[in-house]
Amino acid sequence: MAVIAAGDAGKPVLVFCESLTQTMFKFAGLIMKFAPIGVGAAIAVTVGHQGLDVLINLGKLVLTLYSALIIFIVFVFGAVIIIAKIPFKPFVPRRAASPSLSRSRPPTVKPRCRKRSILMERLGVPPWIVGFVLPAWV
Repeated sequence: MAVIAAGDAGKPVLVFCESLTQTMFKFAGLIMKFAPIGVGAAIAVTVGHQGLDVLINLGKLVLTLYSALIIFIVFVFGAVIIIAKIPFKPFVPRRAASPSLSRSRPPTVKPRCRKRSILMERLGVPPWIVGFVLPAWV
């Protein structure tokens, strides 16, 4: 608010913040790009020190996590959908492979995104939440 109130005198601060934001996004992108290498190295070190038996415990951990997530989605989200009487069918993708599984977004996805955003806004979701959630959803 102070930058806006300062007018022209606040523009250098705004430019700095925008460039800092872009830099941080690039940095986060680099971390995400090299994260699989780090995870692979951590697994290799763990297997090297403790043997292949440790992978069974790690597999059980991952299975427990996914089981807990599925139970949470079915029971908690299911209860919310039933209690709030939210129509579930418009939110389910029609194809087996959702566009969110690919990193590239073809132009054919945009009309579906717009339909879903309109539906979410009609259900009472504020537009700023729709704009935040929808890119991660499709």
